[in-house]
Amino acid sequence: MEFPVGTHKAKVVTSGLGRTGTGIEQIAVQFADDQGHGDTWYGFFTDNAWPVLEKALREGLGWDPKEHDFQFSELADPNLFTGRECEIVVQPDTYEGKTRNKIAFINGEGGGLAMKERMSAEEVDTFSRRMRAKLTGGAPMATKKAPATQDEHIPI
Repeated sequence: MEFPVGTHKAKVVTSGLGRTGTGIEQIAVQFADDQGHGDTWYGFFTDNAWPVLEKALREGLGWDPKEHDFQFSELADPNLFTGRECEIVVQPDTYEGKTRNKIAFINGEGGGLAMKERMSAEEVDTFSRRMRAKLTGGAPMATKKAPATQDEHIPI
């Protein structure tokens, strides 16, 4: 039974590498949940599809291509992701005049955040230092401050 439209928690059943009928390399990841729903997500190794595939691998499935030096042979193991819990986003998809529900995105457990780009650890550190300096006027922040009185104006 296919997943209804929406966001669902699901577990990976199996996965593997293959090709489409037109020869495009792809990864297939089969999902199931406790309510008897199941479906397969397909990620394609094309220039246009790569950003979605990379995000699914990294954030959804916990496999960062950079950390593996872009050696994709490991993805051929059908048990590599088995049991991994993810959030999948299911949307209606129309192909050749037929509409069915399709897994559109794989997010990590707890969901994917809607943002264009996440900061790296170095960027977070730089951002934190910049904001701290801006908000404190460059002065060290006090460790504790007494509670404000009713007469004291607190800027927002």
